[in-house]
Amino acid sequence: MRLFERSRGGVEPTPAGLAYAEGARQAMDAASGAIEAARAAADGFGGVLRLGFTQIAAHQILAAMLERFRGAHPAARLSLREGTTLGLERALERSEIDVALLHPPLYGAGLSARPLLSAPLRYRNLHADGAARRPIEAPRHEAPFLVSEIERAQAPQTARRAATPRIEADSMLGALALSAAGYGPALAIDGFAAFGVGADAAGAHRVALEPDASLETGVSLETGVAWRSLDRRPIVRAFLGAAERGGDPSRPATR
Repeated sequence: MRLFERSRGGVEPTPAGLAYAEGARQAMDAASGAIEAARAAADGFGGVLRLGFTQIAAHQILAAMLERFRGAHPAARLSLREGTTLGLERALERSEIDVALLHPPLYGAGLSARPLLSAPLRYRNLHADGAARRPIEAPRHEAPFLVSEIERAQAPQTARRAATPRIEADSMLGALALSAAGYGPALAIDGFAAFGVGADAAGAHRVALEPDASLETGVSLETGVAWRSLDRRPIVRAFLGAAERGGDPSRPATR
């Protein structure tokens, strides 16, 4: 078949030539990808690192950690999955993900965790109607240790608000959305995104994202990285190294 037409003006590809060139380009790209994949596998970086994370971990450290990991291992492939700490812990146990950025302590068998940083938890009230209401709670089955610590610190204040309904949210983002709607104070770490600060289009008055001094928890939320203890693949170890470099330098690394 004729791939090119020659004329005094130069050379032009025929329709067959254009089709052949596109197929050749795809073949060359596939060959290049196969070479890169083979090199990655030889270095122990074959396959995809499946990374789980919570909303809070995404706010705190996820982007910086991914950038550091990409700089050290640009050919490594990633797949991200958002979830709660309990859901990510179960996903690790079932080998659905390889590493997770979550909030210890963990309870699953065969898992290891390393602390990265800690942040104080404070109540925020985003709506004038929420000031006298019961604080929005986290489900006990999602974070039994944290809920127990907060309840111990907040017993007197919660008792004063016991007349209002109990409201739960399994994420900090959800709790802040409820608070912005007037359901009560929400637990948050400093700097976490807020909803409805100021007045909205309907004229509802919202209060600024300020700590409620009467509801200080005295409790800190720890963020760490977790993995299956027996998973020694180079890609997993490399990400753990990036995680450790991105943690709080004042905290000792533990295994």
